[in-house]
This record gives sequence, C-alpha cells and structure tokens, in this order.
Amino acid sequence: MDVIDITLKKPIPAHGETVSVLSLREPTGDEIRATRRLPFLVRGVDGAFVPDPRTILKYAATCAEVPPSSLSKLCGPDVMAVNEAVMGMFVGEADDLPTLAEVTGKETAAVGEMPHMVSVDAETFYVNTAAAMRYIELLGGMTKDQVDALSPAAIARLSLQVISFFYGGTSEASTS
Repeated sequence: MDVIDITLKKPIPAHGETVSVLSLREPTGDEIRATRRLPFLVRGVDGAFVPDPRTILKYAATCAEVPPSSLSKLCGPDVMAVNEAVMGMFVGEADDLPTLAEVTGKETAAVGEMPHMVSVDAETFYVNTAAAMRYIELLGGMTKDQVDALSPAAIARLSLQVISFFYGGTSEASTS
C-alpha cells in the first residue's frame, strides 16, 4: 500500500504532538464502505468530478490516523495538497478491473438501496459506496474481501459503472 507524504506549510497539533508531515495511506475497502461516499461529487451532464472537501477530510483523518479536529487547523495550501492527494487515490489508474454483469431488479432488491444519491439541485450526485460496493460483489461474482482488496481507484471506477447501469439502459417508464 502506497503512502503519500505531505510536508505541511504550517504544522498542526495531533495526539499532543506537532505534525509537520502528514502521511496518508490508501483507505481500505472497509473504510471506503464506512465513509459511504467517494471524495468527489459528480456534477452535470458531462459528469465532471468535483472535490467534496468534507469527505476528503474524513478520508485524510482516517488514512493519516489523526483526529479530524487536527485537520481543521490546516492552512489553505495544505488543504489543497490533502485534496489533491486523496482525489489522486480515487481517480488514478485502475488495472485489471473485473467485468460486471448489468444490474437487474434481483440485485437491486438484494442490496436494498441505490448506489448513489442525487442532490437537491438534481444535477449533482454522490456515490453511496456501501451500496455500490455491494452491487460490485453481486455483479462481479466477488466476495466482500475481494472487493475490499481492490484499489480505491478501481472501487471508484466500478462504482461509477454500476451507476451507469441505472441511466444507460433502454427501459422507459410509461403510464397506461
């Protein structure tokens, strides 16, 4: 597991010490499930990734093993460095992705929730990682441990693929 070291422009207090280098490891599958979100929102018809600062800082606190209150003391440039590091873990290269079957009502009933949530502006959504990862298990014929062993970038790509199944099909609702 790779570690990203961020040399802070302004050291912060953590665990009764002064921290001048924040070491971020990749989050585990369990941590991604528990956070319940990817560190970005998907916005607009073009699907642009927009950093989600609150979620990014949750991942940073977990992966650097520092209290969230310590990260509230980061200066602006250090926040940007943390954003870049965490986002990079999820949007980097992802090799050897498993093939997923298309989602059906069977998997939707088994999971019991959608793999995403749409915001009030109806143009932005976040990925519900707990649900998306369960879909990945079912659609990829994988165990929880196999999904959890995937890189954060692979989990992000596969989660977005699962969501695309809900919007890319040919089914249309009609009233009769």
